[in-house]
Amino acid sequence: MCTNRADPGPEIANLVLCRRDPWYVDAIPAVRFNPVRLNSFESAPDDVMKDLCKNMVDVMVNVSNFIAENPLRKGMSQDSSGDRPELKCLNQSCVCPYYGGETDGSVNGCTLPNGQKVQKALRKEIRMISDEERNELFKAIRDMKDTSDYDYIAAIHKLAYEQGGAHMGAAFFSWHNEYCKRYEILVRKRNPSLALHYLDSTLDSPLPTPADSVLFTDEFFGTTNEQGYVTTGPFAPWETLEGNPYITRQIGKGGRFLKDDDIQWTLSQTKIENVMTYTEPSDKCPYEVNFNWIEWPHGAFHNCIGGDMQTIFPNKAANEVIFFFFHSHVNKIFVDWRLTRQTRSQRENDYPADLAVSLKNKYLKI
Repeated sequence: MCTNRADPGPEIANLVLCRRDPWYVDAIPAVRFNPVRLNSFESAPDDVMKDLCKNMVDVMVNVSNFIAENPLRKGMSQDSSGDRPELKCLNQSCVCPYYGGETDGSVNGCTLPNGQKVQKALRKEIRMISDEERNELFKAIRDMKDTSDYDYIAAIHKLAYEQGGAHMGAAFFSWHNEYCKRYEILVRKRNPSLALHYLDSTLDSPLPTPADSVLFTDEFFGTTNEQGYVTTGPFAPWETLEGNPYITRQIGKGGRFLKDDDIQWTLSQTKIENVMTYTEPSDKCPYEVNFNWIEWPHGAFHNCIGGDMQTIFPNKAANEVIFFFFHSHVNKIFVDWRLTRQTRSQRENDYPADLAVSLKNKYLKI
């Protein structure tokens, strides 16, 4: 691939092919990166993207030292809550026993003890579901937190960012698609009628002050105090992977919400290289950075929420409950593009060209 990321191995780069617990990081080395086009931010269309690009340059400069010296890595090699084989399931029949149901052997046949058939998860915009369903969903997520399932899934994202492969390259959409599916399985273990609904921030993008969104109220994701701690709502207190007692946010201090134009640009693309992209190309890559590539405006949303969502190293984004609802929407963009622009065969087989300019540099590990 035309990227600066090191080969992350199958356990992180492709969750479907996971052969061992992603917590197992004792053997993960620090990685080196090909030189990134440091002048990329000069062509950024606005200050939001320039700031984001400069942030990524800083990451490239500091990442190797961080991974080598990160004191959290030792603690993350232990998983006290055991394996979760249900997360590898690809159909309802496989996951059925974990929902407490019985399968008839068909691919999607699953009957719960109350006699109801388990249906496919139907994701909606989070503000379009009933208060009752929203409360049930938030209750399930709180239970995930209390039983370590939330921290387990959040740590996978943390490790994936440190190792590379899931971000700033062609695997971004597909990796997070599978990742959110696994999160949704953990939600549905609590209540199989639920789904990982999505947060469409284009609805909020016209607001002069992002913090005025209904999303940041007690009914949804809570409010912050002067220090940026989320101290009200269903997710307060909320101990993070790093041991902080609260999620942190700095809403609207930088970045921006997604815009309709961001989505429509992606949906209009006919070349897979503009969807599964070389987001952060090496200096010898024949592709130039295009700030319309969805991972860039996605990063601007992370910066708009601020706090944990914005913190890259150590990567704290998945501490923030909003993260999963936002990425459910990002998944929707990808699925909508695939349904519009690809045949079923293309969805299974088409990938960007392998344009590695130097496999030695790309895969070199210390």
